Amino acid sequence: MRKIGVILLSMLLLVGCSRKGAWETVSDRIVEGDNASKQNLCLALPEEAAQAVIADGEEYRIYFCDGYEVMVSSRESGDLDATLRWLTGFPRSALTVLATEEDAFTRYHCAWTCAGESGDQVCKAQILDDGNYHYAVCVMADSEDAGQYADAWDALFHSVGLGEYSAATS
Repeated sequence: MRKIGVILLSMLLLVGCSRKGAWETVSDRIVEGDNASKQNLCLALPEEAAQAVIADGEEYRIYFCDGYEVMVSSRESGDLDATLRWLTGFPRSALTVLATEEDAFTRYHCAWTCAGESGDQVCKAQILDDGNYHYAVCVMADSEDAGQYADAWDALFHSVGLGEYSAATS
């Protein structure tokens, strides 16, 4: 009788161990629940920017500027490596990614080169991670022309933020 009691008690104690995939993680940032809504990604596009027909609703939009393209996208957060691979085509280990902490999000910067339709292209990206979504802005230009867009790209990336657009950010 005592053996049956010990076996039943052991079974009751181990019942909670059968659930797979339930992990609790600890983080320094406060993450809202699963139903957190997307924030507004704000940026100051050049006046001549024209939105292309190439757009996938909420996932990404491409704007054609004078000599370069700007892609704006948002994806669910959680796996920065997957976002970087989707955005750049390279694994995180092949990129130099700089991270800066801000009040409500982390900002990641990276740059790379790739083959384009008319030769090599220079690309630069910025990803904002609020814990729920990755908001990405990527610029691309032909390598021989990229140097002349440095000031425009700096102004564009300086204006990127989450929340309400403010003329002061442009």
